[in-house]
Amino acid sequence: MSLLDHLMDQVSADFVDASGEMLTAAWLSPSNGGVLRPLTTANGVGGGPSVNPVLRHKAVSLLHRLYSLSPPGERVAAASAPLLLARLAALLREPVSDDAALDVVSLVSVLCRNDYERQQAWLAADGPRLLLDSYLRQYEARYSGPSSERLVVAVVDALWHSVVPYIAAEFLASDGVDAVLDVLEVCSASGLRAQLLSLLSDLIAAEPAAATAAMLGWRGDRSLVRIGRLLVQLWTREEARLQLAAPNGIIAGATRPLSKRDLTLPLPVRTGHTIADAADLRPGLYVLAMQLGTENLDTPQQPLTGAECAKLKLIENYLELKVGELWLDLSQELTRESIVPVTPDQTRIDEILNAS
Repeated sequence: MSLLDHLMDQVSADFVDASGEMLTAAWLSPSNGGVLRPLTTANGVGGGPSVNPVLRHKAVSLLHRLYSLSPPGERVAAASAPLLLARLAALLREPVSDDAALDVVSLVSVLCRNDYERQQAWLAADGPRLLLDSYLRQYEARYSGPSSERLVVAVVDALWHSVVPYIAAEFLASDGVDAVLDVLEVCSASGLRAQLLSLLSDLIAAEPAAATAAMLGWRGDRSLVRIGRLLVQLWTREEARLQLAAPNGIIAGATRPLSKRDLTLPLPVRTGHTIADAADLRPGLYVLAMQLGTENLDTPQQPLTGAECAKLKLIENYLELKVGELWLDLSQELTRESIVPVTPDQTRIDEILNAS
C-alpha cells in the first residue's frame, strides 16, 4: 500500500468535505480567461502550460476517494459539480490509460448517484454517449480481455448510476439498451454480466414502456439472437458454471432442481478471486425475464425450441422453486437438530413442501 493509500484510509469524515472542496476548487481553478485547467507541472495550479498526466491522475484518484468517504449531498458543492463533470468528460476524450479512465468513471459514478442535478450535468457534458461510444461499443474490439475487465465493470457502474433514474429516457433514446445487450451477448465474465443485468432491470423500473420495447426489439449483431433466446442461453451457461446441469442440459436433481450439483462433473479449480467470480446470476435473469414478461420472450420473429421453452418455464418458476428449496433446508435442519415443530407449524411446512 502506498503512502497516499495509507493516508486516504486514515482520513476522517471531518477532513473530507474541506479537503475535497479545496482540491476540487484548485483543480477547476479558472485561468487565462476562465478556461478550466488541470494541475500543471510548473508553479502549481494555474502555473505553466504543461499538463502533468501523472499528477492529474492522482488528483482524480484522490477526489474519488474523498467523495466516496463523504456523506451523499456533501461530496462537492452544487456550483462545482457541473464544472467537475464537464472536466471529467473532457478527460475521457483524451488518450488516457485504463487505470486513469477507471478512476474517472468511478468518480462519475460516485458523484451522479441518485442526484438529479448531477445526472443532468453529466448529460449536458455528453457523458453517457461518451461512455457508450468509447467503451461499450468498443467492447469486442478493445476491452473484452481480462486486463480490461475492471474498467468495463466500472464503466457499466458509471452508466448505471449516472442515468438511472433521472435521464433513463435520454439513455434509451441514444440506443443505449442495444449497446448494453450487445456486450451482454458476448461477454464471459459473470461479474460484468451481473452489472449489465442490474442496469437493464433498473432501466425498466425507471422507464417501463420504453425500456421494455427497446429490449424486446433488440437483435444481436453477432448471431441475430433476440432477448428471449439470450436469457435462456445465459441461464444455461450459468447452470454449467455452477455445475448444476449435465452438458446435455438435463437438470441434475429433481428434488433440488436449482441447487443440486451434477456429481459427474469435476470439482471446479479456483485460481484466485477475480471479478469474474460473481454470485449466482439466476436471480437477476429471473427478475429481468419477469419484468419483460415471459409470454413476450417466445416471439414469432424467433420462436424458441422445445428445450428452450422448457428452460424458460424453469426460469418462470424460479422463485417458487427457490422458496421450496429453502423450506426443505429448514425442515432438514430441524431434523438434524432433533427439533420437532408443533403440529400447526409442521402442517404448514408439509403444505409448502408438497406445493413446491
